[in-house]
Amino acid sequence: MEWEFSVVTAEGGQVPAYGEISLRIGQTKDNEGPYYLAVPDVQDGALVTGDGSAPFGASTTFLAEFVEVRPFIGRRPTNIVCRQCAAVIGKVRLKGTGQPVAGARLTATSAALESDHPMTGVTGPDGAYRLSDPHGHDCLPPGPTRVSAFSDRHQDKSAEAVVPAEGSVTVDIEVECTEVSGKVVELVGSSELPMPGVEVNLTYDDHQTRGVFAYTDPVNGTFSFKCVRHTGVTISTSRAPVESRQVPSAGVSDVKLVVSRACASVKGTVKDGAGQPIKGARVTILTTTPSDVYSVETGEDGAYEMKRVCLQGMVDMKAGKDGFVTTSAFPSPTLPASGSVTVDFVLALVPKPDPGPTPEPTHVIDCTLFWGAKAPAPRDLDSHMTGPDPAQAGVRWHCFYPERNPVPYVKLDTDDVTYEGPEHIVVGPLQTSGSPGRMVPGEYHYWVRNFSGEEPFTSSDARVTFLVDGIDKGSFYASEALGDNTSEARVWRVFDFTVGADGSAVLNRLQFDGRQADHGYLMPDPGDTAPL
Repeated sequence: MEWEFSVVTAEGGQVPAYGEISLRIGQTKDNEGPYYLAVPDVQDGALVTGDGSAPFGASTTFLAEFVEVRPFIGRRPTNIVCRQCAAVIGKVRLKGTGQPVAGARLTATSAALESDHPMTGVTGPDGAYRLSDPHGHDCLPPGPTRVSAFSDRHQDKSAEAVVPAEGSVTVDIEVECTEVSGKVVELVGSSELPMPGVEVNLTYDDHQTRGVFAYTDPVNGTFSFKCVRHTGVTISTSRAPVESRQVPSAGVSDVKLVVSRACASVKGTVKDGAGQPIKGARVTILTTTPSDVYSVETGEDGAYEMKRVCLQGMVDMKAGKDGFVTTSAFPSPTLPASGSVTVDFVLALVPKPDPGPTPEPTHVIDCTLFWGAKAPAPRDLDSHMTGPDPAQAGVRWHCFYPERNPVPYVKLDTDDVTYEGPEHIVVGPLQTSGSPGRMVPGEYHYWVRNFSGEEPFTSSDARVTFLVDGIDKGSFYASEALGDNTSEARVWRVFDFTVGADGSAVLNRLQFDGRQADHGYLMPDPGDTAPL
């Protein structure tokens, strides 16, 4: 307890230095004391006389000691020892890139620091900090000290240091981004097959930060979001229930989105602004399938219908015709699990402006095979592809496990010989000196061979995905392939695709027996010496 006294002379005037002061100093009933008085502007001591009961008596003489008391520090000791301490400074950076992390909070803990005397800091735009207490003192006691960094988008990180008796010590901390990761899978039969090239969205539940999106990996269907805030988030993709998670500092790595497949009919009409039907307008479904896969022209009445459209997600559609502005459906319709959906279009009679010359496109094409873990099932399926070789006119290369890189622009970079998969063939531009390269024009064939052969294709959950520039353009299922030799079939002819002279890539679904075979057809093994 600190008491304050006003000391004056008997006449009420100021007591001179070293003047005699008469005080009554009472003793409490609990014998508490002595008390230390904080008196400003007083010399080292003062002589006080009195008899304990009446003022200005001369029978008792004692010494009153005055000591200095400061907030948060306490009574000044009799023997003063200069305090040993040093400043703690440093920077917080992102691991791997060295990018400064602004707004990170830092704290220090050590045996010499009192719990009610925190030392903290916040990084500036350059990631630098300096620890101090609530009163601006930036000197920490010497000894082992732990400095911890906390940031809203990064994992908590601590560093150990020894604070010296004077000067300063630099404690730099590297933090890693808080990551939210997982995979998108599709239920095919009894298997969960990864979904490559699917868009995944992450949104913040508090809506204080704009959401982000990513595409799943072309081989294993995984996705990752970096530097995610430590708050509630929602992760979603089309045709899958959303996942809601609270993101801790360490992040989240087990998100799984299970996609369900929908097949339905899409129909509607295309008319002009006056309500008149437009004959010969082409309606296409985009994004999850290529524009020439689900595509149809309207009849005399401007009506169209596409049956058995199977997509993972929202239906992005367009309608157009020469002399009209191509129009997208808005909002994008949702494809039901069965039945049909109606989408009507109105095209404006405004000619499209000439866009001018367009650069030759270059693409990366991913063909990925999974066959699940269903047993009994074929243990080992193999990916095969043939295509044109510009170095040898009329010669076609064959890409498969013995010849994984037959030409510079095609490679089987992932091969699997056990249950599940994946197997991955990637096709890119042919690089030339001083140029980003160009796609090699011609026809490409892709098929799957039942290499182990202990079980037929009919017992497999096999699926192949076709991606262009990391975006899913088509999925093909062995269970839906046509063919008259399904029990003995050793080859699944899945699809062809054509690269045009302008570098464009067009997926060609196959015909069999005069019927549209959306998912290829099965046939006996022609042998590796006669590639399809």
